Amino acid sequence: MIFNISMGMALVDYNNNIQISELEVNICEQGKLYALTGFRWQSFPIEYYIDSSVPDEFVEDVILSINAWENITEVNLFKKVQTTSADLVIKFGTTEAVYVLGVTSIWIDELNLDSDIIERSEIIMSNIADFQDLEITCELLPIDHPGPYDFQAVMVHELGHVLGLDHTEDEFATMHTYYIGSFSRTLSPGDVNGIYEIYNF
Repeated sequence: MIFNISMGMALVDYNNNIQISELEVNICEQGKLYALTGFRWQSFPIEYYIDSSVPDEFVEDVILSINAWENITEVNLFKKVQTTSADLVIKFGTTEAVYVLGVTSIWIDELNLDSDIIERSEIIMSNIADFQDLEITCELLPIDHPGPYDFQAVMVHELGHVLGLDHTEDEFATMHTYYIGSFSRTLSPGDVNGIYEIYNF
């Protein structure tokens, strides 16, 4: 039996009573926490396919997002291929969830002796979100800002899920649950430490 887990990056539901209106905190050197999904890839590189639904202007951002993770290790984590049967498929589409910018689905074979090993993964970026290529700052944005949203920042977050990282409560980390700034193109120490724990780099 193949078991599926889905995670992603969400906008804040304006009705959830979060009272933070704006945080102006320099986050360039902060971030200590991480959380793990409990799943990992058995070997690298992860073969990935960029679906034709991904607009041409964002293809380079996918590659830059991959580089953000590869730059913290000497291992080639990803390899681009031209087949839809790739280990990871990246595409644009719709999701059932509200206020979601991107969703990562992970499949594991729970009947396998190593039930923590990821079999395949898929990233779906919302085709209704106002994605752009934004200038990066080191400040958190207002938590309920209306967009646009930095595509590369969200893609770096989703790739963290692909690699085995879960959401963290550390609001300065790439793997924070909610989109509160385009700082998340830059990995926090917690993001890096989490990957090192999973794969012993």
